[in-house]
Amino acid sequence: MRKFYTIALLTLFLAGWNFTALAQVSKGGIPKSFTENVDKNVEVRSYPAVDVATLLSEDANYEKNGTPLRFAKHIPVNLSIDNSGTWTRLPDGGRIWRISFTSPGAYALQVLYDRFALPVGTSFFLYNGDKKHVIGAYDYTNNPKREEWATEFTVGDKVTLEYYEPAKVTGKPVIDISRISYAYKYVPFLPGYDPDKVGESESCQVDVNCSPEGDNWQDEKNGVGRISIVIGGSGYLCTGSLVNNTDQDCTPYFLSADHCGEGASAADFNQWSFYFHYEAQTCGDDNSVNYSNLKTATGATKRAEAANQVGSKSDMLLLELNNLPSTTAEAWGVYFNGWSRSTSASASGVGIHHPSGDIMKISTYTSSLSSYYTTHWEVQWSATTNGHGVTEGGSSGSPIFNNAGLIVGTLTGGSSYCTQTSGTDIYGKFSYHWQSNGSTDDSRLMPWLDPSGSSPTTLEGTYAPCGGASLMANFSGTPTTVVVGGTVAFTDQSSGATEWEWSFGDS
Repeated sequence: MRKFYTIALLTLFLAGWNFTALAQVSKGGIPKSFTENVDKNVEVRSYPAVDVATLLSEDANYEKNGTPLRFAKHIPVNLSIDNSGTWTRLPDGGRIWRISFTSPGAYALQVLYDRFALPVGTSFFLYNGDKKHVIGAYDYTNNPKREEWATEFTVGDKVTLEYYEPAKVTGKPVIDISRISYAYKYVPFLPGYDPDKVGESESCQVDVNCSPEGDNWQDEKNGVGRISIVIGGSGYLCTGSLVNNTDQDCTPYFLSADHCGEGASAADFNQWSFYFHYEAQTCGDDNSVNYSNLKTATGATKRAEAANQVGSKSDMLLLELNNLPSTTAEAWGVYFNGWSRSTSASASGVGIHHPSGDIMKISTYTSSLSSYYTTHWEVQWSATTNGHGVTEGGSSGSPIFNNAGLIVGTLTGGSSYCTQTSGTDIYGKFSYHWQSNGSTDDSRLMPWLDPSGSSPTTLEGTYAPCGGASLMANFSGTPTTVVVGGTVAFTDQSSGATEWEWSFGDS
């Protein structure tokens, strides 16, 4: 993987490295009502519990092939800041608006918005029933499209929304709430969840930070994300990865499987959430997740897709995340994974994924991939020191890497289970994704991942700030030995730099 080294004499400042308010999806802080003596009476909208028994019965018929893993059901609400909630005037002239939603038995609740836009200077929070799980602050930078949007899940069966408006703010907020997403399983990504109430991945799975399995994959894992999917009236889980492009400009392209987004509208994609760094810090210890390191981006735009039709289409979905600028990517430490479009089978490598929406896992193969029709690779996983990685529902769309750390496919499905470790899985070939699914830009990776038309067979991954291959700090001096009072002519031989700062010490 590409590494960067500090050169003492020359500090490079890259264009676009300025940190802005947009860099954080959530700004931190605490809701205004937590520090003010305000009325505790807030409008509460109560909704019946969803029919979990029926949902679970339906889910039992879903397998890994062709159907994303459902974990939530949406409750239509059709409310706004104009027709619901409780306003409270503060002594300084500011105002707070609050509304609570409850639905018995929910493991977690998420709020989905038809439109969301805040005036400059205001803030927005959400918190659960005991106020121990707080998300926010959100502000005017958080939904640049000013269209459909979603906030993250909060633990439990009650959520309160709180909008704070200082006295001098003149703009009007737009908070139009369309649905409440009721999670009835698979929410271990939330702090404070009850592990006895949720399903997690199977026991043979291997944590991505186990040694030796994950030792050589610490860059690649940082590009893999757990996807919380919105399609119509339900929520689903899949996996995917950020991918690099030949311009190496940090465009936040995210690669997954088409069957994860089948039936999703443009409005639905705006409400998808992408979770990065959801992993156990200690091998085998589910309680070692560092929730403060978990990063979430919301919203995406579909760029290309190819149907889940083994033998003729390679089950590909390419998204561009709506709100992950280079500054955010750098602050979060996410990795834009490299790729190979070679048609030669990889001899060994790994898959990195979120089975059942669980913490990140790694599955290892030590025998060569084989072609499954022209569109897919077939893999058989190997036993390793800490288990025998396989895939599950929720793993769909996840990347499979060759032994050079490059993506060569995305998961469609298969027959591997902890009870059937000899089963195989199939991955849509990256080489087929490239340009074989059709002749238009919306069916191929090539126009998006190779905008410069340089046609490389492989491209390495990179961290932000991007453009790693062309970033080099170097100069030469003539003469190299000089007496006191003499002069040296320096010749700049750097690449990828736009500004320079020179330091030669005290003498």
